[in-house]
Amino acid sequence: RLSAAESSTAGVTEHVEVVGQAASLDKALKQQRKSDNIESVVHADGVAQLPDANVAEAVQRLPGISIERDQGEGRFVSVRGLGPDLNSVTINGTLVPSPESARRAVALDVLPAELVQSLSVIKTLTPDMDANSLGGTVDVQSLSAFDL
Repeated sequence: RLSAAESSTAGVTEHVEVVGQAASLDKALKQQRKSDNIESVVHADGVAQLPDANVAEAVQRLPGISIERDQGEGRFVSVRGLGPDLNSVTINGTLVPSPESARRAVALDVLPAELVQSLSVIKTLTPDMDANSLGGTVDVQSLSAFDL
């Protein structure tokens, strides 16, 4: 038998909506399937699950990606075994030049992983892409104030 307090709340149903990591994984998988290239994608929720200090260390968790370390911290990204000098890096669609005059590789240790909305690595070269991305293209989409 229900008391007066229990009987008044027994007919009320609360609606709770839970959105978790599955939504982020689903969005990343859909983006990979829709792509015309061979592409690996990870979104902010996937990056935030692991204690990566910078973008290079976050990208190394994608298949076919390895990094070169400098003083114990990930710095340069290699795609499919090709050297970092044969990859291009874009941030929000804009090509990033190398800060060093002696090489073409872009150091990704200066971008914190907390400021990333999504990371995608395009592993094939198509005619519409720049020729400097023979190994692949690392595309970093940064967080925006409108995302929150």
